Formats: sequence, structure tokens, C-alpha cells
Amino acid sequence: MFNLEPTAIRHAELITEGNETFVLITLSKRVHACPVCVKATSQVHDYRERVINHAVLNGVNTTIVFNQRRYYCKDCNKRFPEYNPFAMHGKRISKYTVMRVMEMLRDPRVTFSYAAKDVGISVSSAIRIFDDHAAVTPMSLPEAICIDEVYAVKYTQRTYAWVLNKASFKLDQENYMDLHRYYSTLGTRYIRQHILVSQLIADDPELEIAYMLKEDYLTINQEATSDNISRWLDRYNADLKLFNIKEFRSVRRTLIKWHDEIVNSFDEYDGRRLSNGPAESANSRIKLIKTAGNGYRNFERFKLRIMYSLNNGSSIKF
Repeated sequence: MFNLEPTAIRHAELITEGNETFVLITLSKRVHACPVCVKATSQVHDYRERVINHAVLNGVNTTIVFNQRRYYCKDCNKRFPEYNPFAMHGKRISKYTVMRVMEMLRDPRVTFSYAAKDVGISVSSAIRIFDDHAAVTPMSLPEAICIDEVYAVKYTQRTYAWVLNKASFKLDQENYMDLHRYYSTLGTRYIRQHILVSQLIADDPELEIAYMLKEDYLTINQEATSDNISRWLDRYNADLKLFNIKEFRSVRRTLIKWHDEIVNSFDEYDGRRLSNGPAESANSRIKLIKTAGNGYRNFERFKLRIMYSLNNGSSIKF
């Protein structure tokens, strides 16, 4: 019970009233060392009831009523409480509740409000638990890192934030074609992808060239190496200039502007090409944390929540 040996419990009683459960518990008497003179004593001075929130167990609000002894040291007249295995000194929330809140907050989707409601405490208590018990172990920088931007906290002068703007648009219902399962536009049968593509580009030479250029870029991205990517990219840019398709002009400008960065992305580290995929993944989880919490006013708490949720090396400190 409560990770205690049966011999450590002198008396335990369970009382249930509606949706509330009270656990009345008294520990077995044992010898304690005086915190002042370090002399051993088992002299009991009196008892004090400690009411401790123990989260929600099986859908029932649980409260521990700990009948805590105060011991008396004959050598220095010091009076001190016995060891409390349920909560930290001066706290009314059990260690189990703290651990449960912290484990829930590892999930970027979980908010402080949700965690507080789940264990039956106030939101401010859940925030204090996180601030006091979230621990992140510093890590050394690797040989290769990925960098991305994320909008952090609004109206903060000392926080340098970047905003990511990505174009998005919607098509009217009558202006798009659902190509699910490559349904034929000419008949009522299902056809293979390459046949459907051939039918779509057959009557438009420019569309056929655009499709060819798209396929060429996929080939470059899949087959080029760090040794030949620069030549392949230059030849591809020459093709874009030659055909001069309007929709590919911005593509060519982008490839020219970021030529060196694209070439560097084909370098390999530990058998894999360098990619900003992990950074984008972390970015999406950061956005999830911010969105789920409707934003953060405290940047330091926001940063700690990110590091605690995203790092495998994060832990709970007591």
C-alpha cells in the first residue's frame, strides 16, 4: 500500500463518502535521528493530522489523512515530525500526484488545465508542480544540427521570435479532380496511374514538359550524391531557363538563390543525408504545445515545457 511494507503501517482505514475516498493512516513507531544533535530517539511528543491530496484513483477523489507523529529529543529538547513518505516537507500534494502530473505533461497535447482537472487540483498548483519538478539534462552539441524558426511569445521585448508563413489556398468544389484510385475521366473503369497521367498531359505540350521537369527533379533528389549534385543542379536550372514555363520561374530563382545550401544538404552524416525533417517535427510539436495552451505569457515556462516534452533526457526532480 503506497509502496510501503505492511510492517511500516500501524493502522490504515478506508472511508468512502460519495465520490470522495479518505485514507486514514498511521505509520509504525520507529527510531528517528534528531535533526539537530543527531541523537537517536523514539520519544513521541504528540500527533498532527496532515491532509494530503492523492490525485484521483479509479475515478474517485482520494485524500490521505496522515496521523503524523512529532518526536521529542531528550538531549536537545528538539521536537520534529516523523518521516512523511506521502508528500514532501510543507506540501499538501502527494508525490504520486506530482509524478502523475509530470508524466501527463510530457505529452505536448496535454495542458496544465487538463492535468489539474485529471488529478483534482487547481491549475496554479499544476503550474507550480511543473516549475518545481521539471528537470532537463544539458546535452553537448552534435557534429550536425538542424535549425528552424518558430513563433514563440507575443508582446515580449527580450524574446527573439521568428514567424513561419506558409502559403495555403482552397479550391472550389467544381475546380478540382479527385484522383483517388485513379478513376478514369474518359469512362467508368479504374485505370493505372501512368495511363491516367498520359491522358491528362496528351493534349497540352506545356503540361507534358512541366511533368517531365517535375520527374527530373525527383530523380535528382533521389539519385544525386554530394559529388555530382552541383552539376546536376546546374543542368536542371539550364533546362528550366530553356523551357521558360511561367510556373517554374520561381522554382528556378529559388534553386539559384539556395544553390549552396541545397548542395550541402546532400552531404551524409552517419550514413544519412542531412535533413531538416527532425527540426520540422520538433517545430510542429512546439506549435502543438503553444496552441493547446492558447499561448504562453511566461517565455521561461514555455521553453522549459518544450525541453521537457521533446527531450528524452528530461526527468522529474524532487
